[in-house]
Amino acid sequence: MRKTREEKSGQKKRVKIHEVTAENDIRYRGPLNCQHFQLLGWLCIVAAQAAAIIALGGRLDASVGERFGGLQNVLERFADMSLPFLLIANFARILNNSEGYKIQLLKNGAAMAGIALAAVLVMYRYAVGSASYLTETREEAQQLFLFAISLSGNNYGFLCFNIFVDLFLCTLVMFFLNYRPKRFFTGKARYIFRLFALIPIAYEIASIVLKILSANKTIVLPMWVFPLLTVKPPMTFALFIALAVFVKTREWRFRRHGKTHEEYREFLKTNRNSRNFSVFLAVMLLVTSLADLVIFIGSSAIQTAVSYEDSYQSTIGEKLTKATGSETALTDEEARAMLAEQGMTEEEYNEAELQAYAMSGTRAMLAVGFGESTNLFLLAPLVLLFSYTRIPRNKQLSIYIPIAAAGLIVLVYLEGFYQGLGRLTAKYGEELIQIIDVVP
Repeated sequence: MRKTREEKSGQKKRVKIHEVTAENDIRYRGPLNCQHFQLLGWLCIVAAQAAAIIALGGRLDASVGERFGGLQNVLERFADMSLPFLLIANFARILNNSEGYKIQLLKNGAAMAGIALAAVLVMYRYAVGSASYLTETREEAQQLFLFAISLSGNNYGFLCFNIFVDLFLCTLVMFFLNYRPKRFFTGKARYIFRLFALIPIAYEIASIVLKILSANKTIVLPMWVFPLLTVKPPMTFALFIALAVFVKTREWRFRRHGKTHEEYREFLKTNRNSRNFSVFLAVMLLVTSLADLVIFIGSSAIQTAVSYEDSYQSTIGEKLTKATGSETALTDEEARAMLAEQGMTEEEYNEAELQAYAMSGTRAMLAVGFGESTNLFLLAPLVLLFSYTRIPRNKQLSIYIPIAAAGLIVLVYLEGFYQGLGRLTAKYGEELIQIIDVVP
């Protein structure tokens, strides 16, 4: 009998994917499980709220920004990791089948709907309702509410905060790609069922388009749309799609050797596949970080170049006519004279215009989240210590983690309100006392 190359060299034969069983499985399992990533994800959400409070405080009092600016940057870095942590935890539960698709869809769908309804109630009933006491019309009250939001640094015309929209969409993608219908969509009709995965992808694309249009002031989004917008950056969603395709491709590679779906489900429980998944995820985190950086810089540069090229073909008179909204066209001489009155030359105006185009080019990219996934590579070491086959000792703890995080968020806002009120009192104490004295 001829010896294989591995036998001749004395190397151990590599186990192929369809040959992996519980008997020849590896012993190694990463120490981190889905519950650890869930906890880290919710702590990052708490960090995001603390960063928002500090940012608002810095706008109201410059000393806050000077004192806590470094802490704010650190907290914002952690905040960007919240959804990746939660998505990986959600993905792990799907892979180890600890919770079926129906339970995941019901939990995330109910949470998504609950937060959306609560947000609409708070925004329309309390936020806009309270602001309407200071304005003549409800439309002006909504504008005042959006202005208050812009104080925290968000001037894109929308808020996106319902992370369960993202979790629901990602679970829906996995459901359509991997679930095996028993009554409907059986046989070849199952391919139609698989195509339904395009629905959540289309929802994600529609959300991105709405954000871009709102950031560019092309449209004004109604406030009831805010809790229905996706939160995660587009590249994070692309990462999840890559993971879903990886899992589906693994199933195809496994079953093409005559294996059944039940055998594949057993294969998913092996430590070897868990390790392979973690390694692939770590590599994809690095690739996604680099791709996000390239897309952000490249797209911003292209948008800037296109906008400036259109402006470059216009004369200085045409530029100022458009900029000032003058009914009569300005000549170049009149435009230069107008700039001279403002102490500016034509070259300085063109340079300022280029900077404005550069800001406009990055505005839409920042609005939808491009550039926010560049830090994903920081998760790679943790992912290598992660194993979706490791079952948490106390499964019930997963229920209390979001509740505890919600309590921390309330404490953060209460402390922020307390500290902010103290600073406002110290800064505007005399004015407040005069106002109080006037009130009968």
